[in-house]
Amino acid sequence: MVKQIESKYAFQEALNSAGEKLVVVDFSATWCGPCKMIKPFFHSLSEKYSNVVFLEVDVDDCQCPEVSWDKRPCLVYLAMDVASECEVKCMPTFQFFKKGQKQANPLYCLILVTKTRGPSMKEFSLVLRFLSQRLR
Repeated sequence: MVKQIESKYAFQEALNSAGEKLVVVDFSATWCGPCKMIKPFFHSLSEKYSNVVFLEVDVDDCQCPEVSWDKRPCLVYLAMDVASECEVKCMPTFQFFKKGQKQANPLYCLILVTKTRGPSMKEFSLVLRFLSQRLR
């Protein structure tokens, strides 16, 4: 199952609760065609790899002003802040975390190797299988 992340707090909580498990984060946007194309595949991977935590962050979720109980304005920082903090520059972006720490992104290496076409779904699946076994 893929968990939707809507705030920095929820993101940190998901990383903390993952414990020793590998966490894969999909940074996407509703308007992004490639994001829409890979979403069903990403969700299918979450069913296949129960030992991996899958998170999804919509980078277009933004800061929303709210009024606190004492009538002073405050901000609830949503998913846009997570994307910014994780230095997401384009979509879709996949990042891997272990014990709360970002890991080297093997997909980036695949993209470099395969020029600009990006990893195929099969390559993505192979990388995920490798990481889920190696980062135990």
